[in-house]
Amino acid sequence: MFIEYEDLDNNLNLPGLELYRCRYRADQYTPDLFAHFRLAQPPGLQSWAVKRQAEFLAGRYCAARALARAGQAGHQVAVGPNREPLWPPGWRGAITHTQQHALAAVAASVEGVGIDLEAMMDTRQAAEFAPLILNASELALGRAAGLDLPPLVSLCFSLKESIFKALYPQVGRYFGFEAAELVSLDPAAGSWSARLTAPLTARLPAGFPLSGRLQLNATSVLTGVVLAQQ
Repeated sequence: MFIEYEDLDNNLNLPGLELYRCRYRADQYTPDLFAHFRLAQPPGLQSWAVKRQAEFLAGRYCAARALARAGQAGHQVAVGPNREPLWPPGWRGAITHTQQHALAAVAASVEGVGIDLEAMMDTRQAAEFAPLILNASELALGRAAGLDLPPLVSLCFSLKESIFKALYPQVGRYFGFEAAELVSLDPAAGSWSARLTAPLTARLPAGFPLSGRLQLNATSVLTGVVLAQQ
């Protein structure tokens, strides 16, 4: 069975967010599952690696379920020109996945939604990626919060991915990890805040504040942010 488990996920506790999760088995994937779940195949699917096809299907499956729960049953989340998901008018959303889990989140009448699920990095990976993902102040902030390097780097990677997904509809172009900086962190309370370090648009100047939620355990980190309409 491709979908082993599915359910609503309220762990992030973000207001107005409909979040749906599934656990899937990539080794049970076949292309005809798109038709089985009544989901459109994206252009060029056959040229993708099977792993990529499976994770894409799992993500779009969760997106369809989240939209249905929010009263938007039957909407197909298409693929945009930069491979971003295209949501119904008036809605924002985000999709994330690992090798076994996929999640999708949607909300109406907001500026942006970002979620990101990451498997916990090991010590070697964290040491390799740390210089690319966090700066000295973020490192000190994480240490003060009691985090070792692997959970801190994994968390910063995830929350900056969430920020990117939430801001992309307004920005419309790629921006890197250095564009946002973590300024507060409370793993026990499941909260974080950040700010932009450079202007991205006229409505997103340097210093623009961001805040969201997190869920951290021994094997993974989940982060999310919802941007209210300005």
